[in-house]
Amino acid sequence: MRKLFVLGICFGLAAVAYAGNTGPVDLTNPETGPLPPPAGGGVCAAQEVTAHVEATGGAVLQYAALVGDYNGVNNYFIKLQAQSSAMFNYGGFYTANNGPGFGPGFFALTQPFASGDMKVEHDGAGKVTLTLSNLLPAQPDQIYEGTGYPVQNGDGYGYAGYSGNSAVDDFGIMGQVCDDFNRADGPLGPDWDVLNGTCTIVSQTARGNGMGRAIFIGECGGDTGCEYEVKKDSKAKKGCLKCYVKGDKIMSGDPCEKVKDCDRKIKEKTYECLDPVGIGFCKKLKAKRSDCIE
Repeated sequence: MRKLFVLGICFGLAAVAYAGNTGPVDLTNPETGPLPPPAGGGVCAAQEVTAHVEATGGAVLQYAALVGDYNGVNNYFIKLQAQSSAMFNYGGFYTANNGPGFGPGFFALTQPFASGDMKVEHDGAGKVTLTLSNLLPAQPDQIYEGTGYPVQNGDGYGYAGYSGNSAVDDFGIMGQVCDDFNRADGPLGPDWDVLNGTCTIVSQTARGNGMGRAIFIGECGGDTGCEYEVKKDSKAKKGCLKCYVKGDKIMSGDPCEKVKDCDRKIKEKTYECLDPVGIGFCKKLKAKRSDCIE
């Protein structure tokens, strides 16, 4: 599968002014003064990346970040950080992987929160807006803006994390949910390219550790039809590195309008290896219908 390309034609290079980094020192970025502007510049179509985020794991330094405009080297990197509690209380407007900042840099949120919806919008010309909504504890929406982002003319989107304690769920691009992470604990899967650190699924949410950063490379909003949940681990044979395991969700490709339109079960003696080495294959697939995705 390939990702959904959502950008238009990018053009032109222009100089950008950097406003400097002010506020408390970010413990994951030791710079205490203004940060230098990263290379870049230009104009692209508008961009949007979204997710539900939650601070977990108690009083430990943690962050969750959304990434966009990735061009293979650089990107915007907008994060929420829990500095010393199980609530997000700081934000950051950065580039790369928690690298040089722009706009407000690292700043205190107007009110801490434990979980909520995170939306990052880029107008295509260097202005990035962070909107936080549906917050718990209940409170008004929070909106922050950063100008001077050096446009990278990229088409990649993703997420990042620091200590494995901040959960990212329902990752979306341009209004479409691209990954709900509703599958077994372990690797993110073939729809993701892990660039830094470690990125995994824990309790049906995405996590990042060691300043982990991952880019979505799958098809956004492309899976429809009958969905099945795997009921038992398959067995890998003859060098196969990966097969379906209990809890994985798979699509049959059959169209449907309601769950009852789908066959009740999928049962196969063997099937193609998900990560083959040589002539490897998978043995025994048992799955039960779970949903109809229109």
